[in-house]
Amino acid sequence: MLAVKVSFFIPFLLRSTRWGYSRFEGLSALFLAQPVPKLVAVSGAQHMLDDGPLLVAQMQGRFKFMCLRGCGHHLQEDAPHELAHALLAFAATAASQVSGS
Repeated sequence: MLAVKVSFFIPFLLRSTRWGYSRFEGLSALFLAQPVPKLVAVSGAQHMLDDGPLLVAQMQGRFKFMCLRGCGHHLQEDAPHELAHALLAFAATAASQVSGS
């Protein structure tokens, strides 16, 4: 039974490699280049350590960073109230920054 699963999985994996991590290359630079207030919400801060440019920009204060602990991949489902409050607070702050500049 295991041989059947492996023989199916390997060709599937080989066919899907064209949609691998290369589609994310340069995404951080595009995000940081946008001339608008930015918010990054993640479930764990360890995700920032893998992206050097994003980590440096966060340390420079180029965007607001929010970490919702105890969440999985779907922040809006795992912590909907916390995320909603954070988004509302960010929107109010961003609106005042944009109108004040």
